Amino acid sequence: MGLLSISTSFSLTTNPHNIPKYNNPEMNYSTDDLVPSGKGTPNWDKTPIKRVNTTPNLSKSVLNGATIIPQYGIYFHGGAVLGATINPATKLTQYITPQLYVIYYGNYTTSSLNKYNMYTINHFLSILGGSHFYKILTTYRNKNGSAIPNSIHFGKAIIDNYSYGKNLSDDNVWAVVNRAINRGLLPKNKNGIYLVLTSADVNETSGFCTEYCGWHDGRLMGSTPLQFGFIGDPARCPDSCQDYTSGTPHKASTDSMISTISHEIFEAVSDPQLNAWYDKQGEENGDLCAWSYGKIYTTAAYKYNLTLGTDHYLVQQEWLNVGPSGRCAISY
Repeated sequence: MGLLSISTSFSLTTNPHNIPKYNNPEMNYSTDDLVPSGKGTPNWDKTPIKRVNTTPNLSKSVLNGATIIPQYGIYFHGGAVLGATINPATKLTQYITPQLYVIYYGNYTTSSLNKYNMYTINHFLSILGGSHFYKILTTYRNKNGSAIPNSIHFGKAIIDNYSYGKNLSDDNVWAVVNRAINRGLLPKNKNGIYLVLTSADVNETSGFCTEYCGWHDGRLMGSTPLQFGFIGDPARCPDSCQDYTSGTPHKASTDSMISTISHEIFEAVSDPQLNAWYDKQGEENGDLCAWSYGKIYTTAAYKYNLTLGTDHYLVQQEWLNVGPSGRCAISY
């Protein structure tokens, strides 16, 4: 499971926390169990998690048959990236554009603040695909060497008015996704990412605000593998899940939530079933740049580091898998 760990300062400098990555000497699990086994530590992002096929080639490129797959600070472990299928006859990868499905969980019908969050997040998701920001993912490849396309689509958003109360477990988050699909509110799509976004009065009891700010996972619904995640409203715990309290393009908690959402989307695309792209410590591409913003631009009203169309955002950087050693970046 990929997670965004808590923040411990409000600095906007690159890599502000200088936190050592969790050193896990026993990464070579062999299991088909993708149920969460831990949500990290207050200092970083993960306890040892269950992985599939976790023995990487740690050279800068791995030879996969006749295909060379570049690896710069992050490694390919053989699993499929989201949307990729290999034609058995031609051996070529066919990509189906991933779809983003959002479940706004909580009071998103009468709260003006939550409605503002919903509108702002929906707009960001609708312009993410094809951007120079999302293009960072094109530096990651599937097992036959084909690059992830610069394409993702915002499929649909729905509202769930506390169907499982205000205290959610990991299994409750999964149940929220299942409920939406079983009721026909969202399609069952193996190439989808289902994001459960909660209002500030909702807690995730396995460690939201104390162990993490968001996470993603992969599970089976019947025989269909699905990707889903949880991101809570940082307004519930600004000292933990906001790296800034004001002076952002939107509400500070809204921008922080968008940053966590982008973190989990990048990870879910490159490591959807937790067996594709991550480093020697198990950190995924979003983890490697958590709380790192790069160059900050300033207007009279706010600070930002990303422009999509005419809109400004302040979001964390993502890991760019290019030579000589990879780096955090906000565009490609």
